[in-house]
Amino acid sequence: MLFRSRDASLLRCCFGTSTCVAPRRASDVELVCTVPALDASVDVSVSVNGGVDRSTPVRFHMWDAEPAFTGLSPATGSLSGGTVVHIRGEHFGGDDAVCRFDGIEVKASLVTAEHVACVSPSLQSAGDVQVEVALNSVDFTKVPGAFRAAPLPTVLGASPSIIVNGPARITVSGRGFAEGPLLACRFGDVSVRAAFASADTLHCVAPAGPPRTKVCVDVSLNGVDFAGECRASVSYAGTPRALAANASLRGDLAVAYDEDDLEAWAAAPDLVCTFGNVSRPAAVVDGRVVCRAPNAPPASLMALNVTEVPLGVGSLTTDLSYTFGAPLAVRGIAPQIGRAHV
Repeated sequence: MLFRSRDASLLRCCFGTSTCVAPRRASDVELVCTVPALDASVDVSVSVNGGVDRSTPVRFHMWDAEPAFTGLSPATGSLSGGTVVHIRGEHFGGDDAVCRFDGIEVKASLVTAEHVACVSPSLQSAGDVQVEVALNSVDFTKVPGAFRAAPLPTVLGASPSIIVNGPARITVSGRGFAEGPLLACRFGDVSVRAAFASADTLHCVAPAGPPRTKVCVDVSLNGVDFAGECRASVSYAGTPRALAANASLRGDLAVAYDEDDLEAWAAAPDLVCTFGNVSRPAAVVDGRVVCRAPNAPPASLMALNVTEVPLGVGSLTTDLSYTFGAPLAVRGIAPQIGRAHV
């Protein structure tokens, strides 16, 4: 039926048996009409001659109770879209739900009579966005609260980069961090709550993990959306067990560890050896953790006449100790003359 080929003054949308209204607009195949005040569900039909003759009716259903919206979560999502937004309320129904983010419409899913879910679209600019929902794809209602669109944060580093016998407190550096109740770090596939320090620093407690594994470190502003770029990682090492230690006359100390753990130690950018409370930079060279020993024990140790101190690597205490030897002083030789032996 081509509506526009008819006399427009006689086009009608009829609700029930007694009420017919003129359409707001008409196309070849569609009439748009405003629903009059109704007390119950009715049959809707179309007339092209002022309501005298009518089409086959279609049932129009009234809400049993007016839908109401109470809020949405998460309140922050990705500027590039893809965040699953959950909208709560009551008296939801129908199969044509639509969400609208700053004027952009996306399909919604009716989960329960109190829950609608939709995926946020890509938005032009960061900031707060009004979210609206139409359970029938036509009548939109504003959802209380705003949805904040923000770029996904970028992780640039994690320190310490080696975890032994976790959990362990990790400092995560990057950019785009923002304080919020759902701020989270993810180690591999395990998410933990993050403590905000600044826009480029977070603190997280990494969970324990199996030795000799490496996991990516990621950050989410809403506990759901992670960039997944793996720009930083932490390694899980077995409990360190020093197999041997030796020091050269130049003061370099080499500590051997189980071979399977050396790769993790070698990847640590913050590796140090600790002599009591004195630290020295360390590195993995030819399968050994090598560091320069202090020239003399700390003054506090000398005052206590203690020359043997525990040796640690990284933030860990090993099962070795290191002894500071007093410098040799030759006072004399006797006899001072003798036979040369060939």
